[in-house]
Amino acid sequence: MKRLITAVAIVMLLCASVMASGVGTEYMSKGMWRGFNVWGDDGIVRSYTETDVGPLDFAAAYWLPAQSGNEENQRLDGSLSYSGEVGNFAYVIGYGYYSFPDQSSHDAGASADLQEIFASVSYPIELLGLNLRPSYTSVQTWSSNSGQINFAQGALHIFGVRTQVLEAVDLGAEVVYNDGVEYQGRVDHDWSHAIFSAGLSIPITEKISFKPAAYYELACDQSVIEEDEAWFSLSIEYPF
Repeated sequence: MKRLITAVAIVMLLCASVMASGVGTEYMSKGMWRGFNVWGDDGIVRSYTETDVGPLDFAAAYWLPAQSGNEENQRLDGSLSYSGEVGNFAYVIGYGYYSFPDQSSHDAGASADLQEIFASVSYPIELLGLNLRPSYTSVQTWSSNSGQINFAQGALHIFGVRTQVLEAVDLGAEVVYNDGVEYQGRVDHDWSHAIFSAGLSIPITEKISFKPAAYYELACDQSVIEEDEAWFSLSIEYPF
């Protein structure tokens, strides 16, 4: 049954790719997601696709751990979001589902599946000659198994800012207030971590881009994030 679910999900991902507005593949040196080192230090490969239909965006991703023998921790993501603008304010609201096909979604002891709803707003400003884009994102997450009450229940409040320099270098920073979410447990409310990033977009052809990036995570509360993390990613994107 698990193999069937995995096969169906992969077929759906491929079908989405056919209708996609863009596809890509990314290698991450550490399996990081929302500040948590979910897959450890052996790296992970993420293949993803996005399809835009007016203001609606459907995104799907397949995460495969790079370490051989760790396939049971592969993950399939799907999200549906709606974006728009009000004056200079840009907003996005949406829903996401994160499934581990090789782990039972009905066994409270084994399930790691998650759901979330999210909303984000950003506004462009100019400061010291830089075009900045401050943003605020609220994420409410919960376990897909109703019997697993204390798994990833809570909210994340993400305050970020992004800018681009030298036309190709993307810089970003975000600080996160964790309101009870841990990847495998329950935590108190606190400022949990901050992430700093720098990325470069290198055109290979008129459509295809190679994007290396580096990240550093500063752990603010070790009851949530145990230690500082540093990692890099290498991705290739092809927008249609």
